Amino acid sequence: MLEPANSRFIINYARGLDRQKQAKILQGKASSNYQALKWEFIYDIVLLSQHQVFNKEHFIQRTLARIAAHYNVEEEMLLIYFHDEILLADHSLPFDVVQTICKLYTNLISKKQESKTSPTIPASKHKQTDIVAKQLLEKYIPATPTHAHLIDQLSKQPSFVRWLEPILKTAATISQYLFSKYRIKPQYNLLLEWLIDLSRSHSAVSLHTLVRLLIRYCSDPLTEKQQAVFLEDIKRYVSTDYLLATYLAESRPVKELPISIILTMPPLQTYIGNAGMVLILPFSPYFFPGLNLPAGKVLKE
Repeated sequence: MLEPANSRFIINYARGLDRQKQAKILQGKASSNYQALKWEFIYDIVLLSQHQVFNKEHFIQRTLARIAAHYNVEEEMLLIYFHDEILLADHSLPFDVVQTICKLYTNLISKKQESKTSPTIPASKHKQTDIVAKQLLEKYIPATPTHAHLIDQLSKQPSFVRWLEPILKTAATISQYLFSKYRIKPQYNLLLEWLIDLSRSHSAVSLHTLVRLLIRYCSDPLTEKQQAVFLEDIKRYVSTDYLLATYLAESRPVKELPISIILTMPPLQTYIGNAGMVLILPFSPYFFPGLNLPAGKVLKE
């Protein structure tokens, strides 16, 4: 594999492109060989940049440019359409893919605003500001003094909050049900702390995965009999909650750890500076003398 460290990002993005085949902007243009062409474009771009540091924005931008040129559509319009579609309808894409698309869109709008001679770019349906993000969080989570500071902290990542809206909606629905049925109070502090941790370290997680974790967490305090009733009762909300509908439609739900356990776990991805020193240390007594570097117990200057 050419990019093993970024393979998950590339595959997830490719899946997102598959869903755009029948998009209005490509409808009637994308033929049966779209799948092969897509991977041909991706392979070419990865191959050309294999001796450079992988840049997610450059990768997506070059892929969209190749698709736009092949199907004779405007690259800018394809980017805008893709930006709005993944935020509105595609809940299977992980946040790192969504975030990269948002950055490209923001850069495009900024360039067009700086250029007075450029044609007008249609406005996106979404605003990415801290204020809008805070309003969105407070729509689903009460801004009480006990966790207002957590809302402020999470709202500093507006694109992540916007992407999270379906999860916030599902969490509010389930919380209301559990309180009215079993008088279980929502643990908003735990939820917000978990989302803040996700925003920092779990960017490869999709909304589909999050809703499974959320349901496991919410049903954790219930007895086995109550859990069966809970899963039956939430079916009433599927008409207004896409994520719940997706979860209940799964014939074989993925087994994952409950959120109550994940909350106590360290981040999935933790950067450790100079971690390679641990690997090389046992070999240093052999390497350094071979290079004639030691002078007693110290290295020569």
